[in-house]
Amino acid sequence: MKKEKVKQILEKLYQVREDFQMLHDDVWVPDEDSCNASIENVESIISLIFTGFSEGVSWEKYGEIIKGEMVFVNSEGGLVAEVIKIQDINDVLVKFVGEGPNKWLKYGYYKLNELQHAEYNQNDDKYYSKDGYTYAEGGEIKTNLSKLKKGDKFYFPLDKDDEEIGRTNPLDAIYVFNNKIKSTYHYSSKGSKFSTSTNRGIVTLPKDSTYEEGEEY
Repeated sequence: MKKEKVKQILEKLYQVREDFQMLHDDVWVPDEDSCNASIENVESIISLIFTGFSEGVSWEKYGEIIKGEMVFVNSEGGLVAEVIKIQDINDVLVKFVGEGPNKWLKYGYYKLNELQHAEYNQNDDKYYSKDGYTYAEGGEIKTNLSKLKKGDKFYFPLDKDDEEIGRTNPLDAIYVFNNKIKSTYHYSSKGSKFSTSTNRGIVTLPKDSTYEEGEEY
């Protein structure tokens, strides 16, 4: 890391330390703007550290992955991130930025085969993968039963029937896809088996996802 970046990091750390000291001494009552300024200082420190350690030779493009584009990070459940730096196939630096009122920032290094090109569609404000899957909030993928493979986890989005019976949490019924025999889709949940001939819309989940400790589907 270059000395100039180390200097920038130290300056921002001193500012953050000063904020904490004033809080400790009860001489500062932070408002929204001052809190945001402190958060921005911490985020800029994170950015400087990651970009500082990743200095050196890099690629503008490696395979289908291009610096500056948005990608799905499969090992993070399909979360969308921006490619910051491509050093080699095992070191791709990406930046996640959370949405909504509680925004968050995260950097991380991932292998090239963990990333998938994401295409943004302005019409519905969603990202699409090459095979047409749409990624929902939290890295989940909206698709249909016909797209599933054996072992895939999924749930059904809430519909009018659910509303009528007062069901509000779609994650209270997680299924595992078994197979398709002729025109019938077979899946199971908690030891019970189900089937349907309708190619219903579903939302997939990462295979290693768990929503209740020790629970099997």
